[in-house]
Amino acid sequence: MTYRQYTVQRGDITVGTSESSSISLDRETITFPVSTTVEKVFVKAGSSVQEGDPLMQLNLSEIQAGLVSYQLQLELASLELEQARLDQQSRLLAAEQTYQSALLEGSLAETAESVTVTQLERELSDAQDKLTDALEDLDTYRHYEDDYDDDYSRLTTLSNRAESYKSLYQDYKTRYDKVAALEIDLEVQQELLANTVDEDEQETISERIEEILGEIAIYGNGDDSDTLYKLYQQTYDKYIDAQSRYQDYLADFNGTYDIEYGDSDALEDRIESLRDQVESYAIVLDQAELSQQTGALDAEQQRAMTQALAASAEAQYNLTVLQLSQSVDAAQETYDQTLRQINEIQESISDDGIVYAPCTGMIVSINVEEGDSFDVTYDEDTDTLHEQTLLMLTDISSVYVPITVSEEDILNVSIGQEASVTMNAFADRTFDAEVDTISVEASRSGAATVSYTVNVRYKGTNTLDMYDGMSAEITLIQRQVRDVLYVNNQAITNTDGVATVQRLAQDGSQETVEVETGFSDGQYVEIVSGLREGDILLAQSGVSRA
Repeated sequence: MTYRQYTVQRGDITVGTSESSSISLDRETITFPVSTTVEKVFVKAGSSVQEGDPLMQLNLSEIQAGLVSYQLQLELASLELEQARLDQQSRLLAAEQTYQSALLEGSLAETAESVTVTQLERELSDAQDKLTDALEDLDTYRHYEDDYDDDYSRLTTLSNRAESYKSLYQDYKTRYDKVAALEIDLEVQQELLANTVDEDEQETISERIEEILGEIAIYGNGDDSDTLYKLYQQTYDKYIDAQSRYQDYLADFNGTYDIEYGDSDALEDRIESLRDQVESYAIVLDQAELSQQTGALDAEQQRAMTQALAASAEAQYNLTVLQLSQSVDAAQETYDQTLRQINEIQESISDDGIVYAPCTGMIVSINVEEGDSFDVTYDEDTDTLHEQTLLMLTDISSVYVPITVSEEDILNVSIGQEASVTMNAFADRTFDAEVDTISVEASRSGAATVSYTVNVRYKGTNTLDMYDGMSAEITLIQRQVRDVLYVNNQAITNTDGVATVQRLAQDGSQETVEVETGFSDGQYVEIVSGLREGDILLAQSGVSRA
């Protein structure tokens, strides 16, 4: 019999989707915002740099001269802005005076019209309001006349009900107090009787007990103190509810009627008075409408004579305000643009004229050589500073691997999902990663297949010399167990739900060992118990010796 040997090992078992791709590194473009000369270049394309390493030396005196030029531009822009503001103040004052003078000529006529029209409108409005109020009051009191008896009857019923419950709960309270006191006295007498041996005293106590029982029967009417207290509580709750209903209805009643309760004659008198008011206010309203029409026409004709001059003066004033505002805004924009340029330059320039690496990575390309001079220009139309590109480098701290996932598998991929990366350039190394982005648009489509781009991001601190484009194998982990014992599935025998293995003993003999298995990726299976790391297992081989 021929056997194959399998060794029990410790490690990870992973189930997932695997894809082949190549790594992609973020690129950092180094630019410079001032015209100057390159004095020295410290790096070459393909060399590795650490964050803070010097990349090249620029002419510090030329840089400082360029900054002086920008500062002069800023000072000039500041002076122009201040001049525009002063001009705005003086010209606005003159325009305001001209405008107010034109308005003054027509102010008397306009004021007279305004006063006249306002007075006429007020009189008309007052007459209309009085008539409207009188009509509303008349309508209201007609409804009062229809509803008053029913509302008053309802209020009386609620009041009587509350008083009835009040009288009843007070009676229960009085009876409860009396019976409770008698029951306490009864207990005292019964205890005395139990502890008394003198026959005369026993007779006296017995007589007192009979009296107490009689009084309890009278006051309790067959109910003990507990029953009376419950009846008191129930009746008191009903009283509180009835009193609340009465108070709510009383508040509504008082808010509705402004006459004494039950005085229906007062309602009739009030209705008759309101009818007289309606007729009187209707006459006043007719007179006010006629006065308003004739008086408003006279006032409008008087005002129209000065309106044209006032409108012309206002239009001229508004035009002046707009022109001066535009001049100040233009000067402010010029100043702000120059200030932004200086801020950008100062953020980019070191004190020694050396350009330092902003990140750890590898130099991709260098655009200038030692001795090169370059000019930086500014486009006023687009407010853009055309900086000089010095070099480009990759940022190894941000490593991505784009992979293509089919439409059948994309629904099993999620942001943050664990992944592992292996690379041919770094044998026997596995890098932890996670899904960073998932494209919602198809990256490749055809008659039979659709796929999507998924970016997997390297999670660790990358200190390796990784080159953009290195091949990589990505596994999107769907399930994984870490640091467990495992062995090839071929070494396991399952019989009636019991898993066993043939283990090679130290003396070379075979022994059958029952094991507990766990997670499996189809090729390897987790050993939960029964074996140790390094155990040698035997499995019958399908190949026999000749």
